[in-house]
Amino acid sequence: MDTKQKQRLRAIKQIEQKKLNLKDAALAMGVSYRQARRIYKAYRLKGEASLIHGLVGRASNRRLDGDFRALILKYYREYFADFGPSLAMKGLRCMGYNINRETFRRWLLEEKLWKITGKGKHRKRTAGRGKKIYFGQKLHLVSCSYRPADRPENTLSLLLIIDDLTKIRLCHVGDDDETHIMRILRRWIERYGIPRNVLCDLQGAKKKTNGLKPYGPLKTNASRSAFARACKRLKIEIQQANSGELEKHLRWCYEIYRDFVQAELKETGSGSIQTIKARLQKKMDKKFNNATFARSYRGKDYHIKLKPNMDLNTIFCYEYRRPVSKERMVEHDGRMFFISEQNEPLIQPPDMEVKLTEWLDGSVHIYYKNKELQIQELNAKN
Repeated sequence: MDTKQKQRLRAIKQIEQKKLNLKDAALAMGVSYRQARRIYKAYRLKGEASLIHGLVGRASNRRLDGDFRALILKYYREYFADFGPSLAMKGLRCMGYNINRETFRRWLLEEKLWKITGKGKHRKRTAGRGKKIYFGQKLHLVSCSYRPADRPENTLSLLLIIDDLTKIRLCHVGDDDETHIMRILRRWIERYGIPRNVLCDLQGAKKKTNGLKPYGPLKTNASRSAFARACKRLKIEIQQANSGELEKHLRWCYEIYRDFVQAELKETGSGSIQTIKARLQKKMDKKFNNATFARSYRGKDYHIKLKPNMDLNTIFCYEYRRPVSKERMVEHDGRMFFISEQNEPLIQPPDMEVKLTEWLDGSVHIYYKNKELQIQELNAKN
């Protein structure tokens, strides 16, 4: 019995127990009073079988012929035994036999020629792999610190920039201050192009630590710095690296370079720390900083090529606003610069302010109204 027939049987039982009259039972069954009388009369004559429709179990008048069914199943066994219902149905249509897919599927299930695989109707969904990262789309900027065994008072720092996908890396021997950070990023741009994003742990609140950590935050910040200004001009987005992801890259880099650095420090022997850094940088460039790994990469490259009119010296630099004295002198960091009279006519020096840029190589250039001025550096003795 289905739900409707069970509901009618329940109402009839309550009539026999005199809990309901025929009028209320008709409302409970959802039929008219006359229909309720006919249902109750048939129940008293034939019992529960009267509640089931008389056509239940009989073959449909619209059923397909048995010979046609036998022919279809015969062709399925001969030609499409390895196919499912959908694909086999297309093959039968090509042979000129048109049949409904669900009818054909039911025939196969009844003859046990095909069975449903899987526990449920739909397959269980699996988690996606996430967004694909390409070469140049995500770079990590990290710093590792080492202590020479013979001179523990001196600290040797390695500044590294690593691609997240290919693990192509570039190493710079030196401190992790802003100047060296701009130098290594410039070297990467000159070799591969302008990346999209740079992830790094920027300088934050310092905590008291016992001893030297092998890695730590970089000595720069994301705002009001020459590094941030250079990235903005090149349209490179600076992102704060995830602590767990940064820890993984730092440990990986620290273990790769640890044995190499310690072995090279023993071979270099005596000398100043600057001499040791210069020798170590040459060996780093020869062994690790070559382009072998980049040549083997055949995937998509997200680096942007440098434009011919783009000068990296004017991008990776320090900018200052400096006043001009009456004698056409400009002072910067203890250095004096004289503005030559060969320049175009300028306003009176006491009211004049120029833009002074210091490049990474230490050279100084002065601009006024976006035009570079001819200057001459004076010795401190003069």
